[in-house]
Amino acid sequence: MSDSPEKDPAHSDVMRLDREVGVGGELGRRVGEWSATWHRVIADMGATDTDDLDVLISARDEALKQTDPHEKLIPRDDNGSPTFRAQYAAHWLMAENHHHTHPNFQQLIPTGPHGMRPHFDRLDAIVDKLIAERKAERFPYHLDEAQLPQAPQNMPPSLERGGVEHAMFLMNTCYYMRGGIKSVAAFRSLSALYEQQPDLFDAHRAQSMSPDFVQGHLAAFGLNYKSAEVSKSWIENSRRMVETYDGDPRKIFRGDIDYDELLSRIRNQDGRGFIGFQKKMASMLSYYLMSDGLVPYRDYPLPVDFHVLRVSAANGIVTFDRPAENGNILSDDVLDMLREMYRDYSVTHNVSQLDVCDAVWSLSAAVCGKQPGNIWLEPDKANGRSGRSTLIHPLKIDLNDPRQQRMYRDSCGLCPLEETCQTNYPSKPYYVAGEMRGSPRIRFPKDTLF
Repeated sequence: MSDSPEKDPAHSDVMRLDREVGVGGELGRRVGEWSATWHRVIADMGATDTDDLDVLISARDEALKQTDPHEKLIPRDDNGSPTFRAQYAAHWLMAENHHHTHPNFQQLIPTGPHGMRPHFDRLDAIVDKLIAERKAERFPYHLDEAQLPQAPQNMPPSLERGGVEHAMFLMNTCYYMRGGIKSVAAFRSLSALYEQQPDLFDAHRAQSMSPDFVQGHLAAFGLNYKSAEVSKSWIENSRRMVETYDGDPRKIFRGDIDYDELLSRIRNQDGRGFIGFQKKMASMLSYYLMSDGLVPYRDYPLPVDFHVLRVSAANGIVTFDRPAENGNILSDDVLDMLREMYRDYSVTHNVSQLDVCDAVWSLSAAVCGKQPGNIWLEPDKANGRSGRSTLIHPLKIDLNDPRQQRMYRDSCGLCPLEETCQTNYPSKPYYVAGEMRGSPRIRFPKDTLF
């Protein structure tokens, strides 16, 4: 027995888990036991020198059965699998403790190109606070800017709710949830279009329309962004919807399907799914249909877009050891990580992904873009954009500028995350250059604000 807890390897593991990835307390102790059992099972299998990932994972699963035979100690999701934070923590400990003998443990720890690391304690603290603030209707959740795109006032007045027409309308809004137009504005324009041309939102009718016809109506209602591309997808996806689901998006969700099966039905891959729909759009569609009660709730990951990524990175829910030279941290790995982390929050706290999404997304949409550090200028905007080469640059921060002081006061100065937010993530580099560029946040002195 160790002389003191500090010298006990198990205690040391729990302390490191808490310090490095924010998994501590009782869960940290249980994960430590799982990790220690995993190492012993590898030895019992005579696989001490192996680096075969399949063997290591098989040992992990056997160790889980021995550590938690009744599935009551390690928290589980609704598929019976360990929660993401528990599994990540076990993988992290094994990689830290045994990477010299089993280098492939590192493959179980997604770091992406920028040295990404999750912090589950910060996830809990940030989301707890935002959900409480939204429930209490405190800043910024009482503002018009914080309204959700699918709020009743943004939907078509004549649309019959609860049926296939409702589901198809929401399906078609997803084309405009990829930048180029604000989400609320897209909903309002599509609602106006629906009032004039409801047949466009009927898959059985839309599948036979011409791209020029669809594009013309989109453009007439201010939906010019990628309208040529959208019109073709609109028609082809209507055809696929009729062919596979009788024109009803709700039927995509038939059966007690998990996220992987949902992706296989929605994602455009190998001739299946829908054009333009990948992981984010699959989550977007499930979010809209669940939010409006058109399909039963299931804890599918929320749509991780620019706004969710901005709140997460700015507040250290994920951190990066190797950001690009220009501060870019965007990669598929970080989007996947955040999908798992926010879903984990819902599972471990018994909170709907819908509530989590609404709290996180609307904070950024309502507030973050107004503060001076997130404002970038586009000098040649009047002449149109030149794709990725469009000239953009950040606003020069002047702590003595009264206008910037007011902008900061009315955004960061009132924000519930003012103390934890450390980094600027402006939207213009994201939507123009396809990069999530971070820079240190400059705080305006409080005596200049009030």
